[in-house]
Amino acid sequence: RHKLDDNNREEEDELILEEKDEMFWLSVYKTTDEQYLLIDSQSTETSEIHFLHLASDTTNTTRGNNGNITTQKNNTFNKGDGKEISSSSSSLLKCVAKRRKKVLYNIDHRHGKWWIQSNVGGLPNYALFTAPAIENSETFWKLVVGREEDERRDTNNVNEKSFALFDGSNERSLDDVTCFDTHAVAIGRENGLPRIWFIGIDDNNDEMTEKAYSNSDDNTSKRNDYDATSIKATAVLASEFERLEFEEEAFDVELSGVNNNFYAKSVVVVYDSLVTPTQQISIKLDNLAHRTLLKEYDVPGYDKKLYSSKRIMVSSRDGMTQIPVDLVYRKDVMDEDFVVSLSSSSPSRNNDPQLHKPVPVHLYAYGAYGSCEEAEFGSSLLPLLDRGIIYAVAHVRGGGEMGRPWYEEPNGGKYLCKNNTFNDFVDVARWLVCDANITTSDMLSCEGRSAGGLTVGAAINQAPDLFRVAILGVPAVDVVASMADSSINLVVTEWEEWGNPNEVKYFEYMKGYSPMDNVRTNATYPSCLLTGGLHDPRVQFWEPAKFTATLRHATAIANDKEDRPICLKMEMSAGHFSASDRYKYWRELAFDYAFLLDQLGLFQK
Repeated sequence: RHKLDDNNREEEDELILEEKDEMFWLSVYKTTDEQYLLIDSQSTETSEIHFLHLASDTTNTTRGNNGNITTQKNNTFNKGDGKEISSSSSSLLKCVAKRRKKVLYNIDHRHGKWWIQSNVGGLPNYALFTAPAIENSETFWKLVVGREEDERRDTNNVNEKSFALFDGSNERSLDDVTCFDTHAVAIGRENGLPRIWFIGIDDNNDEMTEKAYSNSDDNTSKRNDYDATSIKATAVLASEFERLEFEEEAFDVELSGVNNNFYAKSVVVVYDSLVTPTQQISIKLDNLAHRTLLKEYDVPGYDKKLYSSKRIMVSSRDGMTQIPVDLVYRKDVMDEDFVVSLSSSSPSRNNDPQLHKPVPVHLYAYGAYGSCEEAEFGSSLLPLLDRGIIYAVAHVRGGGEMGRPWYEEPNGGKYLCKNNTFNDFVDVARWLVCDANITTSDMLSCEGRSAGGLTVGAAINQAPDLFRVAILGVPAVDVVASMADSSINLVVTEWEEWGNPNEVKYFEYMKGYSPMDNVRTNATYPSCLLTGGLHDPRVQFWEPAKFTATLRHATAIANDKEDRPICLKMEMSAGHFSASDRYKYWRELAFDYAFLLDQLGLFQK
């Protein structure tokens, strides 16, 4: 804390929090209403948030020893510019909820309450709770509920027809909540797509919850804690709960970063799809049908009518998992009747050469950290699409496209189920070639960056004859060796993603998929382009270099015979995210595309 005395002279800085666990990182930000400064200490599996009251409002909610909730006026004064600030510069840092292993939570603040998203209690997805804005509030977390449409005009009493908006189940996932004066806006996922929900709040209904908290003893509170089916004594009863709808089959949507006014009556969302350039849209909080297009990204020469996209669900080898796959293409490349037939269950639906002639497909995936690859617009794809290539995005496990279970054990893509990521990628590739007959193995290329490079590296080891070209950008391909060395930057924090190979069970499992340790001798591999950055702090430059040498040694005879080069391109002045210079980035991308088109036989002089 940096202080100034009454004469604006600097006093000695005060250390208010230090995170000593190297598995955790710290971030500092304010609640949307600017009432609190939050310090978030978080690893990939556990979090703890401290708060500092900024005294922007005039009341403070506290909890007494008897568990009762009380409010009191803060000691504030007017600075002269209309803003009240705290008369005390020594506000204590307090904790919202102490860290508990494998419990994650995030918060915002609205009118004396925390709005909390958490997986507490081992929930598969985040649930939405509220609690009084006090320290150690975890015993007061209660689910936010709505009421069936025909019940909302009735009494304020919660009855059996109420439902939890986000109960942490598999039906829908919750990623974030932003609070406003009259509404809360939730961001999450449903059916593999990003979604935004608008939550209307009747503060008259909210009053009942203060009584519910005050009249409940600690034992009762704990009994109702984290029960996703319990809606008794809930913190907030939503008067509205409406999802923002769009016409396209697959898209990307999120809140814009400009929504910083707590008292706003509208919000700005960012929308795009595989064929629709990015749009900034203003939407009324109390009327979702009232939309105003503020701005649309201009793409010179782009004609949306020439392109189309399709979302397909592909069965994995386990027979139970459906993998979302997005395709984007020129309409003159794939006949619409053929595209419709891709959703058919008939195994011989696409064998008619009159219906579709195989075309090149470029398959992309990531599949790690619960990160989602969205169906978003990319003008950089147009050079490929205009040359007749279909671009496919496989939403493999390890990402978060289908909620946190898509990422977490036991059926996701991390720790001891990481092979699901690679199996999904290969299963999608086989579907493109063998089932849908969209392409052939001589026309199929693939790409992944960073952890996506690991996905591609493991996939070409598993099925080297399935791909003609592979691009591995800054690929994490020497997993066992890198994860075993805690002196390498960021490795310790990565143990909650891959496991620690210094433990036998993780060592054996990781060695079974690490690309460096599973290259097939004398097999015919696809042509490979591996890239790295000399100053990359995340994937050290020697990983792509070692994998290149290993591939060259193992495939020298087979790949030379088929004229399939294994190439390494090392950027001597770049880091993990390639060049920061926009024009240099385009030149690097052009190099990747030139390699791809040349190896597919599509290079035009």
